[in-house]
Amino acid sequence: MNIVILTGGTAGRNFAKGLSKHLKDNPFNDYITLLVNTTDNGGHSGKIRNESGIIPVGDLRQILTAFFSYEIDLFLNERDRDGKVGGNNELGEKIQRLGVKKGIDEFVLKYGGLPPNVEVLPISENPTDLCLETWDGKIYYGQWEIIKRPPETQIKKFYLQPPVSILKEAKEALEKADIIIISPSALVTSILPILLVKGVKEI
Repeated sequence: MNIVILTGGTAGRNFAKGLSKHLKDNPFNDYITLLVNTTDNGGHSGKIRNESGIIPVGDLRQILTAFFSYEIDLFLNERDRDGKVGGNNELGEKIQRLGVKKGIDEFVLKYGGLPPNVEVLPISENPTDLCLETWDGKIYYGQWEIIKRPPETQIKKFYLQPPVSILKEAKEALEKADIIIISPSALVTSILPILLVKGVKEI
């Protein structure tokens, strides 16, 4: 059976850590692909994205390292005195140098690999922002602006700017899926951006 999980954010990382422990205690042969949101525009991840032009790597790194050993996970999540996360720097450098899929593969291989029946992929290889338009015409541009908006905001629509297409390998995983699971995550800022990527709803 092929299982696809849509995920992102801190809740997605916690879900992945629980899944990692479950697989160690209860191994099974079903193939699991985790597809990760790529619209984060805040913090260190957002800074790397702005400087390099690649997808934000923070959520992706958090989901990947959830499957590594405790010591490696801790090491790759450490921040320096400037708030920079070492794992973000390394994963971002590999993606910028090798491309999304090869960069992830090299990062994973260096730190011991994922379980043989698990793959972690970004939903798209192109950076984009989640946007919100209100009924009075106001635009909130980017995930963190949406998070900080007034709670009484009258929402007209959400969209991605610029529009981006689904990663080829992510598309293949969804097409083969027997089960699609939405992990515990922030619905608006982690799951909705995945569903708005061109090619996802069509599948």
